[in-house]
Amino acid sequence: MILAALSLLCLALGPQSSAAFTHTASLYASQGQGAGAAAHLASSRAWAGCSLAGSRLAAGIARFPTTQSSSRGGGLALRMADDKKGDGKEDTEGKYNKGVDDWVSDSAAKADSLEKAFELQVDCFTLDCAKLLNKAGKEVDPKTLRGRSVALFFYAEWCPACREFLPYMKRFYEEQKGKIELVFVSSDDSKEDALASFNNHGDWLMLDYDSPKRDEYKLQHGVWSGREAAKFGTSIAALKGRKSGVPAVMVLMLDGEVCRYLPAEQSGVECLLKWDVEEVLWPK
Repeated sequence: MILAALSLLCLALGPQSSAAFTHTASLYASQGQGAGAAAHLASSRAWAGCSLAGSRLAAGIARFPTTQSSSRGGGLALRMADDKKGDGKEDTEGKYNKGVDDWVSDSAAKADSLEKAFELQVDCFTLDCAKLLNKAGKEVDPKTLRGRSVALFFYAEWCPACREFLPYMKRFYEEQKGKIELVFVSSDDSKEDALASFNNHGDWLMLDYDSPKRDEYKLQHGVWSGREAAKFGTSIAALKGRKSGVPAVMVLMLDGEVCRYLPAEQSGVECLLKWDVEEVLWPK
């Protein structure tokens, strides 16, 4: 959030300031070193002509929370406002400093608006009208998946590689319980087979076997079994777009875009090492 505010501010200062500040300050900020970013800003030659404004902005950044969980754009503007009230110094560059303050406040407000918009964004399953079921056969509201890392789990019980991979998937799910959610996308030959297979899975969800999204997700993500080749591999484009057979795991962003592809068919349990759960949580 702090980078969003600072990036907008840098646009007003011209390309030299933007390039000089953004590159180095972002390195500090990415490591949670707000003070480092502030120090760089205060010493930057791009700010040589406006040291008073630069020091005020630097002081604000230095006290701004550096953790992701507590970073709020508005906090920066509020802290700067407090600094302005308590410095007790005559502002010889009042117009310029007010411009800096206004830019930071405006940038912070825009950053907060973007964050709120993202939090209010509708998830992909709701948009797709995808019916998700739990083990009891009851439909689950996709909103309950927020705050977790969510993935599609392409699987078929008749597949030897799937059955070999399943115990590892169940163990991983238990270790990450409450942090991840799986949605089983069946490649079984019938609904009865799919439900029987689902009973052997972990305590995750299943995409309704009768949902048209079951086939659509296979085409969209390029994952289908060899038995389904006659159904899905009907064009050169489809064959080129195929990533693998089953099993496979597609970790999704809130909007349905894939952020991690775990090729379980080729890599087995090792593919789970690529699932950095904390980095790909859906917003609450």
